[in-house]
Amino acid sequence: MSWPNNVAGIKTVVILLSFVFLFVVAVLLDLQYLYMMAVTLAVLPLASYGLAYLGATRFSASRLHPPTALEGRVLAVTLDLDARGGLPQGAIRVNDLMPEMIVPEFAPGDPIALDAWDGQHGSRTYQVVPQKRGCSWKARLVLL
Repeated sequence: MSWPNNVAGIKTVVILLSFVFLFVVAVLLDLQYLYMMAVTLAVLPLASYGLAYLGATRFSASRLHPPTALEGRVLAVTLDLDARGGLPQGAIRVNDLMPEMIVPEFAPGDPIALDAWDGQHGSRTYQVVPQKRGCSWKARLVLL
């Protein structure tokens, strides 16, 4: 569960505090419909995380780049993203997490938009500069 370090975490905290408030009022006033409202609010974050997990597992990503590179030289990287099943996704952003010794053309940690995305397949080509010999990275992509 995310905590209040981002927007989703703040929303989760607000929903949980609302649940506590409604539950306390329902106990004090003994109103059945407030119990149902409180339980609905309590289940909402769990259902949201479950649906997000099911939606995110349908994506697969691959990164294409030369197997070796010289330090300080620009290296082209192509990021391919595919969606299997489900409804077409209208827009998508990814966060390509790289080690500190590989410097991308965009700010590290910032989400990037794909060059082309048709709802099922997309790609993005960008430049990186390796700062050290022997640096490598694993595919760690975050869908936003």
